[in-house]
Amino acid sequence: MRSGWIIFAAGFALCACNSDANLSAPGGRNLVIVPTGRAVSTAADTRIYAFVGAGASRGEFSHRILRIGDTGGTLSAALPVGTWDLALVSCDDVQVMDKLVAPLTGVGRAQCRMYELAPQGGTLPSAPELYTARVDAQRIEADKSHSASASFARNVAMIKVVVGEVKGMKTDGQHSVYLGDVPTILDWEGGLYPDRNNPATSTAKMRGALAISDVAGGMQRSDTAVFIVPAHRGSDFLSANPADTATHNLSVSVDLALADGSRYVRNDVKLPVVPKANKILVVNLLVRGSLEVRSSVLDWKDEKLSADISHTELSVDKSSVGLSQRDTMTVRTNASSTPRLTSGATWLTARFIDSVRVVLTADSASYTVPRSTWVDVSVNNATKRISVTQRPDKGTITASPARLWMSPSAGNASRTVSLWSTGPWRIASALTKANASPSGGNPYTGSITLARRSNPTDNGNYTMYGDDTLTLCNDRTFETVSVPMSNIYMRSDDVYINNPHGADTTVVSDKIEVFGGSRRFTVTSKPSWITSATCDPNGRLKLTALRDPVDNGRDGMMTIVNADDTSYTIKVKITQDFNVLIPAFNYFVLKYTWVKGDADVAFRFTGNGAPFDDKPVGYDMGSVNGVMHDNKLLCKWGGDARGSDGETVFFNAPVIDGSSGTLPRNITMEAYATWYDLGIAPAGVTLTVSAYLGGTMVQQGTNFVNSGGSLLYKTGKTLRVTTTRGGHNNYASGGYTKMCTIVYDRFKHSAYVIWNAPEWP
Repeated sequence: MRSGWIIFAAGFALCACNSDANLSAPGGRNLVIVPTGRAVSTAADTRIYAFVGAGASRGEFSHRILRIGDTGGTLSAALPVGTWDLALVSCDDVQVMDKLVAPLTGVGRAQCRMYELAPQGGTLPSAPELYTARVDAQRIEADKSHSASASFARNVAMIKVVVGEVKGMKTDGQHSVYLGDVPTILDWEGGLYPDRNNPATSTAKMRGALAISDVAGGMQRSDTAVFIVPAHRGSDFLSANPADTATHNLSVSVDLALADGSRYVRNDVKLPVVPKANKILVVNLLVRGSLEVRSSVLDWKDEKLSADISHTELSVDKSSVGLSQRDTMTVRTNASSTPRLTSGATWLTARFIDSVRVVLTADSASYTVPRSTWVDVSVNNATKRISVTQRPDKGTITASPARLWMSPSAGNASRTVSLWSTGPWRIASALTKANASPSGGNPYTGSITLARRSNPTDNGNYTMYGDDTLTLCNDRTFETVSVPMSNIYMRSDDVYINNPHGADTTVVSDKIEVFGGSRRFTVTSKPSWITSATCDPNGRLKLTALRDPVDNGRDGMMTIVNADDTSYTIKVKITQDFNVLIPAFNYFVLKYTWVKGDADVAFRFTGNGAPFDDKPVGYDMGSVNGVMHDNKLLCKWGGDARGSDGETVFFNAPVIDGSSGTLPRNITMEAYATWYDLGIAPAGVTLTVSAYLGGTMVQQGTNFVNSGGSLLYKTGKTLRVTTTRGGHNNYASGGYTKMCTIVYDRFKHSAYVIWNAPEWP
């Protein structure tokens, strides 16, 4: 920023009748004096334009002041009596001044173009370093001198782009970075044209070349590409947090040469921070498959800052500081007193260690993540603000291997990570998939033994398996290194498939779950009646099975091997039968109906190792009032009925979903029917399965109905019942026909039904 004083005097009222008025007072008197604090401001590189400063036509262009005197860095000019708004433009390149677009007489400042950036050879060049200043509502009276303050500031922003923390780049290759959506036009009010939110832009992009080199720790980093773009100079641009700023975002694209001969290209990634006038926007590009953008805004670095009428000079050799714990900067001034140092945060202290050097010290005990503040260097009326970021150093800690996995297979239950550090180190991550045992740490090398966590019982808790990250931190430099790790685990429920109606059938099953790593597997053995079995792109089992020649149920074992650990295998049971899948539900009801005679039904849990196993419900069964678990009703028979009314059995799934006992994941149930009357068998009994979500189950007669919930699934078959009960409770010894088997998954709250009896007739 450049600042100074403008002193005006006026003679007789003069008429400004054209846009380039060469104004002077009678007798050749020097009427307006402009002593400036900007050392390079001369009549040759500064222009002054007058706009109407009062009344209905305020802001409309009047004239350019052509005759500007220059005496020892003091500019002088003449103005007519009246009230004026003045626009001052300056640039160190005089040729740029000749490219300014003259405002239109009678048109407001915001509607007039001042400078337009044009493409050259297909790319957009960087903008020149334009300075603007404004003096509004300046009153000029006859035969009086007047003064007003004015602050020159760049009407542009600097964009610094760095590609950091990469690997695999070709160090002698051609690397390019492009800046897109760049505003191209500035108006005479110091803003973007036509407005700050939707400025005019060019389809051409700015291009910068990058050189990428190797740095410590096996990483690579580029040099800096610098761009200068037109920027909105709002009314409060000098404040620490200006509000009058543009909302238009720029974009960045990269075209980088990879070591394998290919190229890494990413186009039009939006910058999250909007450039601000007279500021430097530092953009750090992180290449991680996608393109991640981190950005921060810094004050523009001035070699010299003239801040007050006494020409106090204050310069600092750094406009920003990045440190882990300590850094220094040089402060110079022509003032007789020592500059004052003010820190913007309690974790950062600043002090002089000699007449010009300042040491900055950041607290390490309170550091957790990168943080930023500022230090003000002040003397007399001059102040320089330096942004300070506490962040880790690079190349001070390494770990090997770069990635690891563990599994239940022999010899793979633990891994060792070796590390090197320039200072004391610690584990900075809370691991959930493994237990870590560190050793060493002084003198700054060591190792960590990782032992995989496991759950010896299949009770549905698999949170200890999957992917995790071991993060190690150098406690002196705060640099971290991360080692991705996988605790691989495979599990499977029995896979049930329908006996196909055609030649074969293909199914996709989610019964196999793979945690961690690539989450994929390979099938190494299978039953002969399965013609194809693979892992699909989503990690699910896809298989094709032949139809059983006589439509009987059958099962077999399949072996799968983990894709990451080829020594890790598990067995999967495959069962082929006629079955139906029921989605996640709360209750189901089995309803038996028939046409003539009297049928009896039975329903039981079996093979679960549970206290409610083999306690059948039905006519003349021991559990006629229902089966209980944890003092809650698990299932109940609705009572004896004739065919027109039907008999029902109700199953209350939530009772075992949250059971306090140790139950298997899959609960098996069986449904039976038989004829009470002689001479009926064989005949058909219709079994209907209905599943409900929510609500409550209410008994009405011999039936159970759902109140307040929704019917999720309903299916039924008329099955062939070939047995006659003959007054005996003998379903287990063949007196009853098994109608179906139901397997309920307590974790997924779903079920499948296997039809055991053939269809009638």
